[in-house]
Amino acid sequence: MLREFCAENLRGIPEAIKAGAGRIELCDDLSVGGVTPSDDVMRKAVSLSHEMGAKVMVMVRPRGGDFSYREDELRLMESAIDAARGRGADGVVYGCVCEGRLDVTSTQRLAQVAKGLDMTFHMAFDEVDEALQPKVLGSWARWASRAY
Repeated sequence: MLREFCAENLRGIPEAIKAGAGRIELCDDLSVGGVTPSDDVMRKAVSLSHEMGAKVMVMVRPRGGDFSYREDELRLMESAIDAARGRGADGVVYGCVCEGRLDVTSTQRLAQVAKGLDMTFHMAFDEVDEALQPKVLGSWARWASRAY
């Protein structure tokens, strides 16, 4: 079983890995559900986690609130994915939802940018209409597998 620790910054990462966490979900500002961490935090967390044998998944979210993003926010998310890759992250965590439905266009767009990285659809999944969740899981699995 994979154990994951959600880290808001560097605090707690060593202890979590020593306690059995094999993956760190790195973000900032958990008070709003998490947003993309700074480049410096990414770099340090990846280095520390990899030295201790754990993977790092970086949250890609430009702001708190809903998961429906404007064009300028999507460009920020693309830059965040590139930054995560450049800092050595193993993957990214994101989700795009609009009015209870998967935002297919934005999700596919970001999956293409994240090609080669592990990808996780985050808590935005909870905002998808419950009847549509199985379909979203199937779509996500297809896009994520094509991104390799």
